[in-house]
Amino acid sequence: MLIFKIIGDFLPPSAATALAVDTNTRQCAKTCFFRLRWIRQLRRYVDYETLYTLVRALVLSHLDYCNSLFASSSKSTIKRPQRVQDAAARLLCNAPPRAHASSLRKQLHWLPVSSRIQYKLCTIMFDVQHDRAPEYITDLCVPCQDSSLRSAARGNFQVRGTKLKLTTGAFSVAGPRHYNTLPIWLRQAGSRVTFCSKMKTHFLWSPYEIGQTIIFSSCGFFLLLLSFLFSSPNLSCRRLDIYHTSTHGVSLIVRI
Repeated sequence: MLIFKIIGDFLPPSAATALAVDTNTRQCAKTCFFRLRWIRQLRRYVDYETLYTLVRALVLSHLDYCNSLFASSSKSTIKRPQRVQDAAARLLCNAPPRAHASSLRKQLHWLPVSSRIQYKLCTIMFDVQHDRAPEYITDLCVPCQDSSLRSAARGNFQVRGTKLKLTTGAFSVAGPRHYNTLPIWLRQAGSRVTFCSKMKTHFLWSPYEIGQTIIFSSCGFFLLLLSFLFSSPNLSCRRLDIYHTSTHGVSLIVRI
């Protein structure tokens, strides 16, 4: 700590803060891996529900604590808590150490770390929009009031311009920026519980079906869906979009 304080005195504020965030994530990952090794030793003596409770109480809660501060962190910084979450998912699913973790997270209904950060920011912004947040947080977010802009009709918030990458992690910048990316139907949820439930589904599942938009991510669905569209006389296809995503390969969107 003394060495870090001495170095921080000679670094600019942005570099010192970035170094503090990096040190924090390293210590968080170290603590969580130690707890996972301890929980793994108890796996043969407890049932699944107890094991899941231990992981949530000792590991996931530690990862989620103040995670919104990492909104502007680099991918290398986010990768450390993500490795912890992947290890916890393999422990609960009794998977091999090198098993792919994305399918395990979906099986457990867990959002990745980056989405958990966005989830927390958007939840606070939902409270701000409905005047349920504290005043010191509400004062940081200014809604778009120019009626000539489409952003005002959508209920967006103003995103403040910044010159430094580090300042994009401030709540007054990161909160409105992430909240504005949510679809309108999601932000118009009637209650906080409904909003959180739909937002988790929005972040978690792909392919997913929302309203009358159906998204498929498998090549096998291409042939199945196209044959269904052309064979059904009572179904009209208003729009068909084919695009490529790096995560799920080729996807097909059909609006009926």
